[in-house]
Amino acid sequence: MISYEKARQSFRTLTIVSIVINIFLIILGVLSILSLFTIKAVIDNEDFVSQYSTQDLELLQQSTTNVAIVWIGLALVASITILIFSFINLSRLKNKLTLYYIPFYIGIALCLINTIYNFLSSFSLWSFVIQVLIATLYAYTYTRAKLLNNQKD
Repeated sequence: MISYEKARQSFRTLTIVSIVINIFLIILGVLSILSLFTIKAVIDNEDFVSQYSTQDLELLQQSTTNVAIVWIGLALVASITILIFSFINLSRLKNKLTLYYIPFYIGIALCLINTIYNFLSSFSLWSFVIQVLIATLYAYTYTRAKLLNNQKD
């Protein structure tokens, strides 16, 4: 027999974990955008350029492309959307209303896109593992939401 109370508690706990992760990602996103704009503003400064090798300067210029800034901005918007819908879902869970699936779809899509980007750029095993863990969190929380939404009272 399915324990809906355990599913409800599991959903609540996993949603809170998702909220904490997304708050952290939002902070990192804001700091990343600020640092990218700062680097972009001083990249032509002779004092700044003289401190780095040409290889380091190439890496800095590659990391401050408009595509990188747009991608970080979109990831920031996605994290804010996930955060908002996670709070809404906690409220809906408390009131025993139908839960939204939107944060899980966005979260899994964001993890998938980050993983593809990771493979296309300089691959990092650590980044890959983190993305898989976060995607697993969203997928399992989605199954709990689906179970609770299909619950017969």
